[in-house]
Amino acid sequence: MSLNTNFNVTPYYDDFDEDKKFLRLLFKPGYAVQARELTQLQTLLQNQVERFGNHMFKNGSLVTGGQTFLQDATFLKLDTDFSGSAVVANNFVGLTILSTDATKRGEVITAFDADPGTGDPKTLLIKQLYGPAFVPGETITTVENAPAFANIATSGVGTGQIFSVNEGVFYYDGFFIKNSPQTIATSKYNNTTANARIGFEITESTVISTQDTSLLDPAQDASNFQAPGSDRYKIDLVLTTRSLTSTDDTQFIELARVEEGALTYYVKYPLYAVLEETLARRTFDESGNYTVRPFKIALDTSTANSAKANVVLSPGKAYVYGFEFETIAPTTITFDKPRTTESVNNKRITADYGYFVYSNTHFGSFPINSLQTVDLHCVSNLTINVASTNTISNTKIGTARVKTIAFETASDTSNSATYGYRTYLFDVDVGSILGGNCNNGIVTSNTTYIQLANTLSGSLLYSTVNNAYRGAKFRVAAGNGVGETPKTILNYNGTTQTIEISESFIANVNSSSTWAIDFEFNDVKSLAVTSGTSRLAAADIAPESKDPASTFNDTYIVDRTFEPLIFELGQSYIAANTITDFSHSYKRLYEAQAFSSSISPTLSVGSGETIATASSTSAKNDNYYVVVTSAGTSPYKNGEVISADKFTVDSGLRKITVTSGNNMTANIIATVDVSNPSPKTKTFVAANTTIQTSGGVDIFGNSALTIFASAGQTHISKGFVNKIPNNAQSLHVPDVIDI
Repeated sequence: MSLNTNFNVTPYYDDFDEDKKFLRLLFKPGYAVQARELTQLQTLLQNQVERFGNHMFKNGSLVTGGQTFLQDATFLKLDTDFSGSAVVANNFVGLTILSTDATKRGEVITAFDADPGTGDPKTLLIKQLYGPAFVPGETITTVENAPAFANIATSGVGTGQIFSVNEGVFYYDGFFIKNSPQTIATSKYNNTTANARIGFEITESTVISTQDTSLLDPAQDASNFQAPGSDRYKIDLVLTTRSLTSTDDTQFIELARVEEGALTYYVKYPLYAVLEETLARRTFDESGNYTVRPFKIALDTSTANSAKANVVLSPGKAYVYGFEFETIAPTTITFDKPRTTESVNNKRITADYGYFVYSNTHFGSFPINSLQTVDLHCVSNLTINVASTNTISNTKIGTARVKTIAFETASDTSNSATYGYRTYLFDVDVGSILGGNCNNGIVTSNTTYIQLANTLSGSLLYSTVNNAYRGAKFRVAAGNGVGETPKTILNYNGTTQTIEISESFIANVNSSSTWAIDFEFNDVKSLAVTSGTSRLAAADIAPESKDPASTFNDTYIVDRTFEPLIFELGQSYIAANTITDFSHSYKRLYEAQAFSSSISPTLSVGSGETIATASSTSAKNDNYYVVVTSAGTSPYKNGEVISADKFTVDSGLRKITVTSGNNMTANIIATVDVSNPSPKTKTFVAANTTIQTSGGVDIFGNSALTIFASAGQTHISKGFVNKIPNNAQSLHVPDVIDI
């Protein structure tokens, strides 16, 4: 970007050398002044100015003025001649033109002669001042005493684009250079196609007296041609354009950038040098990096090359390490789509089932294949009253689904009653027990005691287990006391059906008061599966899932926020069909396996699947769970879990042998190892916005739910829509991306 004029040549001989560190020229009486010394004196002073300028401004910086404008302009293509005389386009520049009827007026901004190379005719770019637009075939004239005339050519009116700069001062190579106001066309005949870097071309020249007579000695009030005097060095800033892709900044000061007719960059402020570094350091020290107007990011395909993609940043403003950074138009960065891959061998992936509770005293097996709900109870599983479905519901406080169970610990591996497990849950839903009317309301006139049952004779209506409801919240659902804050149940007497609450109700709770008890998961004491009055499976919450520091020994869920539905492979992007030699394990429930001579049937597996090898006690406990469902002639009990020392596994034959199993029937949860499973594909179905009327599947056969799979629609009859706030509404289809 440096200037090119060399003054150390004849006749100037400016041999100033900065390294000699001369600061002044000291003239002496009696010695002739050399022309070289006068030239060098200017260079010495200019060197001082440059040093100060370099501290303040970056090379090419705006100093004052120099405002820029990108604007549309009307183009007028002119006929070559008017009334037999050639039209001179430059005669119109800077003048005001009129239509012949004086109803239209415009100012001519710039003019272009005919271009034989492109075939462009003589053209004016004007700014309309008033009146309707000029039209093709119209005659225009200037308002001068000797006006110029021209005819507008056929199809000769349209919109072009111009760029203007006001008078200003710019700093360049130590000089503060003044520019004249200038205007150029970025596009003569269009305002949406210009692509250019716009700026000043720096032109150096030496002016001599024969070119400018003002340089002659003006002695005796007249220019003395016998005294031409010294020459003058001059720098002109000429507004011009360069290609948008040009990287040549030789003697060029960029002012603006236009892409597809839109301004994407322009010089707005001076570019300070060392001063700006100081300001930036202070700004960063006190504020760090931050955005004023955030840059929003979007991804887009590249229409020019399918192998590439675009990152588009919206206009914004930020301070980065204290330096101002601002864009006024979207910034597009094109990059190659990733196509290279890296091989990863022997990748081990941890796949956990999510949140769980520790459990013990297992009985039977939970439905991990069908994922049917299991009941949550507020008493231990052995104290659930299975005399009737009503007595079972007296302690049922919610439901959940069991994903699987995993062996955790045992104090005696030969005694399955000491086995502890991790029971993985999901879809946990804890609610309330809705009761009847309080019996006489108040006992012994102490309002903190309330009797739940209507009668203590005959079959009791509610749990007979002491403290079954301890820690839950008691509220009045209707009658006296309704609307008051629920009270914590401190104690419960199963014999008298009486609760002690944390504080009395304001109202007189009596036999007109209908009560309810609200539960949370911390009140859960066991899980159970029943059919009618038969207990099929059950387990108690183990001490490891209870908080001994809490008032009521609350139950808690481990890893409560962790519930994965998809397991990450550990790599962000994986090329299609490149996973090989892949294996994983899962647990499967084999129900009602009838043993013969103490040996189970062959456990069925799919293609590429085997059951896990297990010879040690720990391996058998980790991979197998055998529970008796019908004892037959074996010594075991229904619901009993067979301890690991009483069975062996033949993974080759896929059979399990139980000591003295005889002809018993059992449920078996086995670990199944899978090698190179076939991938499953999913098809994206875009929703059809037209309401479908045919081709759907009536799921329940009662028109309650109709699914139009190919159209991405689910129709739910209005009578079956869940209208209760905060309650889920199933769409009965998987993987819904958007609604």
